[in-house]
Amino acid sequence: MFTHGWIALRTAADPAGDWSEEVPLFGAGKNPPPPYNKTRVDVNALDASLKDTVVYSEPGALVDEGRLYLSLSAVRPRLGFTGVSLSYRIILLASYDHGATWRLVRTLLDPEDAGRFGYDVFDGSSLARENGRFFLLVVPGNKDVMHDGTVAFEFESFATGRLRRDANGQPILAAYFAPQPSIFSGSGAGQACYDEHNSRGGLIMPQFNVKAYPEVFQIFQTGRRIITKE
Repeated sequence: MFTHGWIALRTAADPAGDWSEEVPLFGAGKNPPPPYNKTRVDVNALDASLKDTVVYSEPGALVDEGRLYLSLSAVRPRLGFTGVSLSYRIILLASYDHGATWRLVRTLLDPEDAGRFGYDVFDGSSLARENGRFFLLVVPGNKDVMHDGTVAFEFESFATGRLRRDANGQPILAAYFAPQPSIFSGSGAGQACYDEHNSRGGLIMPQFNVKAYPEVFQIFQTGRRIITKE
């Protein structure tokens, strides 16, 4: 029920400390409907390009130079020959006042970008920094494999939301983290996160492991960095 979803916020001075009450933060136009329409920010109203979005999901967050950035999946209905499907875009929001107000920076990836790599969607994004360089991590997927690992694209300019692209406009792949073949299943793996200070764990990536039922949702340390030694 996508239309009944929203993004909520809780804060704490320390990850192990007491957390604040949950605040319904981001909604999408008329969604969520009453009586759940308590969200503080209508993301659709930030830019005309977002007006048809029905829900925002799976945020990735990063702070740089006092600015808070969020990458989000913006989901909208798409009418095709086989009926109504869902179209996913990855967008970048920014706040310059500690989350009081927000603006759209740019659409980072769209279905056309996914198609250039042989996929239907990019989803499940997160933001990462390594050695002063900024990266967008996303999950490619299609009808055969819901989550086919993690791909990393480097930002040409993080502040303006421009990814590095080739002469044809295709995003340049910086790294790919594949699911482990020994436990691969159709639901795959992907929604990863990365912190350059996690020097031993490297990229953290979940993977769906049917063989371990009922503990099928597992998280793994890959030990890999985004930037390999050059």
